[in-house]
Formats: sequence, structure tokens, C-alpha cells
Amino acid sequence: MICADRIEKLRGEVGERLSDKRYAHTLGVERAAVQIGEYCLPDKITELAVAALLHDVAKEMTREDQLAAMERSGIAFTAEDYDSHALYHAFAACVLVREEFFDIATDDILSAVFKHTSGDAEMSVFDEIVFIADFVEDGREYAACKEIRNLLFSRLSAAESREECLKILHLMVVEVIDFTFKYLEERGKSVNSRMILAKKAVLA
Repeated sequence: MICADRIEKLRGEVGERLSDKRYAHTLGVERAAVQIGEYCLPDKITELAVAALLHDVAKEMTREDQLAAMERSGIAFTAEDYDSHALYHAFAACVLVREEFFDIATDDILSAVFKHTSGDAEMSVFDEIVFIADFVEDGREYAACKEIRNLLFSRLSAAESREECLKILHLMVVEVIDFTFKYLEERGKSVNSRMILAKKAVLA
């Protein structure tokens, strides 16, 4: 069991690694993950908070250091993964969590940190919560983020069962993925197949 004191200490440890702007975002993701978790996964609130706090821990490392962490992971990354520079920080963060925060590095936390940007072929409810919390946290001012945030929380608050909450979560994760597809297409950027597989996994 991860105690409240350990989470408070973790906030300080993470804050030392990030700029003020990135740290504010991280705390926003923590708040969102906890709030969503109360509806969808109430027995995992503490772990969700930890995963949210650690999801961007490698975001401000140099690309070279991110790549070095990926090489230490033992994971066989594809050429497509190496072409997807925006995913490096998620892959590297998983390694840092395992190496430097091993006392709280549960399988759920490691998985959610790894998948929080692209998703993956297998997405648990825990993974989905951290994935969408990263998009809807209250510091995000983009129109799409505000729209999905408002829809998500209004629908969750009106839901009458946990089963209904989970259906809402799945649908809104797909909304985030579809928005990302459109965003990348408009900018002439390719979509990593991990995200395509993630959509299939969430809809399955």
C-alpha cells in the first residue's frame, strides 16, 4: 500500500525534475486521474495518483538520454517507434520509474506510464484513465481538451452505475484518439500504429 506521505514526497521528487509549467500540468493530471478513478476504478486511486505524477518524469530529458533509457529497457522497439520522437518520453519514463522509483513501481503504474501518450494494443481501465487524464486535465486550454473534459465529467456525474462509467470512459478515450489522428493528419505527421491498435483495444 502506497501511503499519503509517500505520495507527498513523490510530488517533491517529481517537481525537482520538471519546469514549473510541466509540473503544473503533472499535478493537473494527478487531479484528473483521481477524479476519473473515483467513478471508474475506486480501488486504485492511490496508484492512479502515482502513475499520473510519474507519467512525464522523463519529458524534459534530452533526446539522447531518453534514447539511452529506451536502450536499457530491454524492449524491442520498432523502427516506427524510433521515428516517433513524441513517444520517447513515455518509453523512457517507464524505465526511470522502474529504476529510480522501484518502491512504488507496480505493474499497473509502469504500464500506464509507458502507454500514456500512444496507447497500445492492450489497454486496461487503469491505462485508459491515465491516458485521458493527460488530455483533459484542467490546465489544458485547447478547445478540444475543454470539450472532452466537460463531456467526460458531465456524463460520469450523471452515470448510474460503474458499468455505465466504464462505457463513458471507453467512448471518451476513443474521442481523444480520433482527435489525435486528425491533429496529426492536418500537420502531415504519421500516426504510430500503437495508437491505431489502442483504439481497436478500447472498442473491443
